[in-house]
Amino acid sequence: MICSHCGASIPDQAKFCPMCGTKIEPEPFVCPCHKSAEDSAAVLADAPEIELSAEPADMQIAAPVPEPTEPTTPVPEPALQPEEPAAPRGLHPVATVAVVLTALTVLCLGFALLALFLHLYPSIPIVFSAAALALTPFTFGTGVAALIVGLVKKRPATWIAGILAALVSVIDLVLCLLYLLGGVLAAVF
Repeated sequence: MICSHCGASIPDQAKFCPMCGTKIEPEPFVCPCHKSAEDSAAVLADAPEIELSAEPADMQIAAPVPEPTEPTTPVPEPALQPEEPAAPRGLHPVATVAVVLTALTVLCLGFALLALFLHLYPSIPIVFSAAALALTPFTFGTGVAALIVGLVKKRPATWIAGILAALVSVIDLVLCLLYLLGGVLAAVF
């Protein structure tokens, strides 16, 4: 608010101006729908007076409203159906073993092939081929096991890894036999 006498700014709750000490008169209420205080005063003057009685004897208590007596049919609740758990993702441990054994077998065959092409000591391709040949049945077995586990447990990554491990182990078996034959022939001739 602003003091009407000195023009100083004063707090809204102040009763006197802190600068000049003039008593502050509250501003008249102006309704937002009217343009001036006189219009608001005229509307309030035309409003009927409302009398409130403070005595409890004059008060009337309303009767309670009765509840509707219509028969209601219970709505059946839908039966809860157990949710199927989501299929786990990733590789099953059996498939992981199959992949590791396949990688070892391929690594052994790669070293055997490298030794054959580089004409290293003749027993090196034989040793690596024999190691790959020793790993091949385990690779095939874990590949088949991973295929079965993946199909039963509905894990696509597991059965795909199982199929690949089994196929690679069959190819490894053929290559091992060829490398062994090549290593023996290289050692003899």
